[in-house]
Amino acid sequence: MGCKILKILIPLLLVSFPGFGQSGLLRHYRSLNDSISKLAEARTGVRTKLSVKTVRSSNGMLDFIFTETLGDIPWKKEDISWFKTVLKDLAPSGYRNCKVGSIYCRSIPVQELESVAGKFRDTSPEQMGRGRPEGRKSQAAGPGGRLTEIQQRPV
Repeated sequence: MGCKILKILIPLLLVSFPGFGQSGLLRHYRSLNDSISKLAEARTGVRTKLSVKTVRSSNGMLDFIFTETLGDIPWKKEDISWFKTVLKDLAPSGYRNCKVGSIYCRSIPVQELESVAGKFRDTSPEQMGRGRPEGRKSQAAGPGGRLTEIQQRPV
């Protein structure tokens, strides 16, 4: 009777506690966020805080979803290959034989970030605060359309 219960319980426990499954894989890479950020900064010269949002393992492939900060980096084809190598090298021992598949910035593939690098930011003087479009006041009016005391002081 005791053996029958064990034969039923052991497989159930193994399924319930997957060991280093998907959540363990995500925890592993999240613990390396700072290291990944520093490596990317050394490679690209861009200081940003990269953060792994999701890691999926399927059919020997690891797919990564990062937060929007991945888009801060102007990715080049060779940088993407390098980044995949870094992610593979940082894989835990049970996943070293996996290949790095897709990398996303939220829902955008990193390859698309390569083709639009720098196009998201408008660096015109008007947008950077270095100038004002004609017809715009240089200061916002306070309540009732009047300038506040601080705004009235000469600079």
